[in-house]
Amino acid sequence: METLRRALAQGDAESIEKTAHSMKGELGYVGIPDVTQKARELEELGRRHDLEQAARVFVSFEPGISAIVAAMREQKSTKFLAAASSGAGQ
Repeated sequence: METLRRALAQGDAESIEKTAHSMKGELGYVGIPDVTQKARELEELGRRHDLEQAARVFVSFEPGISAIVAAMREQKSTKFLAAASSGAGQ
């Protein structure tokens, strides 16, 4: 996300396209279609050098990514706590 944020601030359409393309693949792999679509839009907007629209899409993309990261951290934490309480790893 920081790379996208920086690319938008610097007007670097190529970095927006490349970063969004990478994120699109990763999000598609984990099966999150709404956020994947936003990454697809960012990729296309970077390709077209439409930085103004890319900034608008980013504003709606960022909360979705933040929610995904939070859910993954929660899941990881829950698994760790379950393993620790069951004596796994001893």
